Amino acid sequence: MLLDDAEVLIMTALRRKAHVAHMNLDDALAAIASHRPQRAFLTHLAHDMGRFADVAPLLPPNVQLATDGLVVSGVSVTRGMP
Repeated sequence: MLLDDAEVLIMTALRRKAHVAHMNLDDALAAIASHRPQRAFLTHLAHDMGRFADVAPLLPPNVQLATDGLVVSGVSVTRGMP
């Protein structure tokens, strides 16, 4: 699949509880595990996700919570589809 073994994967994870229209933390972590990126960043976190200091330790080593002003460098970007 196109996303498998990507260098970087950026995904939304709205909150820890299930949501009818958005991925939650468990959904995002399952997708990340399925695609096996080298690094992954979770974005668009709602206030009820919890404090950074409480959530960050729950994540696998290759996954981090995105923060305002985050710059991801050293990544080559290619188009997946023509």
